Amino acid sequence: MTRQTPDGMVKPEDMLCFDVYTLQQALSRVYKPLLEPLNLTYPQYLVMSVLWDAAPLPVGRIGARLGLETSTSGELTHDGQEVGKIGVQNRTQAQLAALQIVFQNPVDTLNPSHTVGAQVGRVLRKFGIAQGKKDTQKKSLELLAKVKLPDEFYYRLPRQLSG
Repeated sequence: MTRQTPDGMVKPEDMLCFDVYTLQQALSRVYKPLLEPLNLTYPQYLVMSVLWDAAPLPVGRIGARLGLETSTSGELTHDGQEVGKIGVQNRTQAQLAALQIVFQNPVDTLNPSHTVGAQVGRVLRKFGIAQGKKDTQKKSLELLAKVKLPDEFYYRLPRQLSG
């Protein structure tokens, strides 16, 4: 049950956004020393991982692989060249240094040690949308279907969503 302050506000420690933010900060602290020698942030590393696996890719495809909203059109250019058509190994140092990615929905906001279903279910229960195990699972699966994720993602850990 969610606790409230005397003025009817939800207490911060009962807000999911505080848990998610804390987790996001913890993940950033873990990855920072590993990525610093590469001069990459964690979100940049995720984009680079997608490109290393399947370059060249249009920006919309990169976003789709990372679970971001899809673009309707456009291309990513640097100095007049479409970057998506240049393999990572063929990019100049200037191109690699100049490109920055701003994420709308970072992947690192999920708890890596809990399944997607458990995390979605927690939110549903916390806000009184689902009650009990069967109802929580049913409503979680409905939400996954709405965002076009297969049912088996309910049982996966966040790290098992890539690819």
